[in-house]
Amino acid sequence: MSPTLRQKRNSLMVNRKATCVAVFGKHKSPAHQKQWRDVALLLIEKQFKVLVHEDSCKMSATECKNDPRFQFATLETIRSKADFAVIIGGDGTFLGVARALVCANIPLLGINQGVWGF
Repeated sequence: MSPTLRQKRNSLMVNRKATCVAVFGKHKSPAHQKQWRDVALLLIEKQFKVLVHEDSCKMSATECKNDPRFQFATLETIRSKADFAVIIGGDGTFLGVARALVCANIPLLGINQGVWGF
């Protein structure tokens, strides 16, 4: 990495404090449904604004979407508003979200719930 690119990357991250966190969950798994909810609730309790990606709630959409504790958002909204993203799922989920958010320069934290891994 050239010094100018490294400096540019570091200058974007120094003293950057997250206030809005995006949460992504693998929607096909009931276990992951509970996990993204627990993570979102913990972040809300810690006074973060939390945006849950709209596809995280596919299995029990009516129950999920009607819960006033969660604010659901599109990728476009997350790209423009989130300071940080938490991704709960396997490698494929993490890589898919990383591809979708790469242009937004949002730091990512993955919580691995996959079975295969690489």
